Amino acid sequence: MADKTTINIDKKAIEQIFSEITFVEKRLEQLKLQVVKVLSIELGSDEWWKKETEEGLEEIKQGQTIKFSSMKEAIKYLES
Repeated sequence: MADKTTINIDKKAIEQIFSEITFVEKRLEQLKLQVVKVLSIELGSDEWWKKETEEGLEEIKQGQTIKFSSMKEAIKYLES
């Protein structure tokens, strides 16, 4: 038979643990909703275009773009 050990944890520590568990549960639920949203969008649908446009505009705001002065320059970049 296994040893039974009793440990004492103060109330504040237990409250902190439950608080952290609740936070993780909420974040997991948010992540789940994001994954379901992405996976449920049909490629090329209006919803897909809206999502892609929003993401693209956010990338532009954050300066995550490359500017080309000509089509030739863009093709050269893509081929490199």
